[in-house]
Amino acid sequence: MIEEKFCPRCKKVKPRSAFYKAAREACGLQSWCKECQKIYGGNWVKKNPKKQMARTRQWRMLNTEKHNSYAEKHRRLYPAFHAARAMRTRAAKARAIPAWANHFFIEEIYDLAARRTAIQCGGIKRWHVDHIVPLQSPLVCGLHVHNNLRVIPATENYKKGNRHWPEMP
Repeated sequence: MIEEKFCPRCKKVKPRSAFYKAAREACGLQSWCKECQKIYGGNWVKKNPKKQMARTRQWRMLNTEKHNSYAEKHRRLYPAFHAARAMRTRAAKARAIPAWANHFFIEEIYDLAARRTAIQCGGIKRWHVDHIVPLQSPLVCGLHVHNNLRVIPATENYKKGNRHWPEMP
C-alpha cells in the first residue's frame, strides 16, 4: 500500500494520515489533505449557501431513493430528535391558532391534501398543506387559520420554505 499521497490543492506529498477517509475514492482517502479541507472545504459552503443549497437539491433529485433511505435510517437512529421536532411544530401551531379559527375548514384542507396524495392528482405524488404566511419566520409570523392555508405540491412547499409569502417586503 502507498504510504504517501499528493494533495492537488497545496501541491505537496503528504503521509496517508494527513488525509480524511472517503469511501468513494479509489484509494479510500479524500483528494485534499486535512489542512486544505479546513481552509477551503468548509469556507466555501459558508460563503456560498445558495450554491450549496442548489447542489444539495440537485443531488436529492438525482438520488431520491438514496436520500429517502438515509432519512428513514436517521428517523430510526434518532427517534427522540424527530419527536422533539414534531412537538416543536405542534406547539408552534397551537400558539398560532386564535380562538376564532374555523377548525372544520382547517380539517377539510388537510383532508383535501390527503385525498390528492392518495389519487396522485395531476400526476403529482405528494401534496402538502402550506401556510401562505409562515408560522415561524425571522420577519413575520402567520396564523394557523383556514384563509392562511392552501394545498400545493410538496416540491413547491419545500422550495418555498418559510422564506416567501405574498407582498413580501
